[in-house]
Amino acid sequence: MEPFKPTYLTSHKLLEITPEGVELQSLVSGASVFVPADTVILAMGVRPRQDVVDRFKAAFPDARVIGDAVRGGRIVDSTQDAYGQAFVFEP
Repeated sequence: MEPFKPTYLTSHKLLEITPEGVELQSLVSGASVFVPADTVILAMGVRPRQDVVDRFKAAFPDARVIGDAVRGGRIVDSTQDAYGQAFVFEP
């Protein structure tokens, strides 16, 4: 099994998460883009926003809180945390 290689999309605004993926809007061009995905990791700032965490946990009971949602940090730390948390989900 090959290691998972995530795709990082910066300068995009999240419009919607669907069962098939995510709808984004480029902050540079304004164009909409749909990205097929079965797993989504959001990096949305450097300070924890408990209100956002609470809404996600209400909508997605299996959500895991990682990275900047717990404490401000670097994307590499959040990615490593996410990679470790991904193994807690049952197939």
